[in-house]
Amino acid sequence: MIINKVEKLSSQPMFFQLEKHFGLNNLFLKIEGLNIAGSIKIKTALSLIDQLEREGVSPSKNKIIESSSGNLGIALSIVCKSRGYTFTCVTDPNTSPYSERLMRIYGANILKVSQKDKQGGYLETRISLIEEMIKKNKNLIWTNQYSSFANPLIHYEETAREILNQFAKVDYLFIGAGTTGTLVGCAEHVKKFSPQTQVVAVDSAGSVTFG
Repeated sequence: MIINKVEKLSSQPMFFQLEKHFGLNNLFLKIEGLNIAGSIKIKTALSLIDQLEREGVSPSKNKIIESSSGNLGIALSIVCKSRGYTFTCVTDPNTSPYSERLMRIYGANILKVSQKDKQGGYLETRISLIEEMIKKNKNLIWTNQYSSFANPLIHYEETAREILNQFAKVDYLFIGAGTTGTLVGCAEHVKKFSPQTQVVAVDSAGSVTFG
């Protein structure tokens, strides 16, 4: 598949009612996995690249690099391919062969680290490699999902708004907490427009987020 242009997201978000499956009332799942990238990270990728372009980054003079174990790497591969950027994704042994294959299909270069960091994972090793590379090549731009305000901003402006537009009242909002971009953006929006909603962060056991 050749991606010619990726500009904006669907204006019709999908929600799936789960109460029949769990015996609970008014339980809904917001489906983000049916877009072209297969995850909510397509929003993050678009927002990160849009912000860099507002700052003057262009495919004629810059290459893009990011650290990812899968979903954001796939999403950035698609966005960069559509806009003409060379993209390099720094991964690790935990990245699935399927994710790596998709990134390569969309034109990404893959660098895989193998040395574990002091936490026993690979995140710090991936980031250290990127920091070394951007010091050596001034035209190499790190999207930096971990600190860019463009990450939570898109979820403040779109993801949370889509949820509150769909439901008159939200008691609890459960959000995955990886880099926390989705979590922070949605939590800030909910705090302002639906303060009665309790936001619950969710991540897998042993995650960096929860120590």
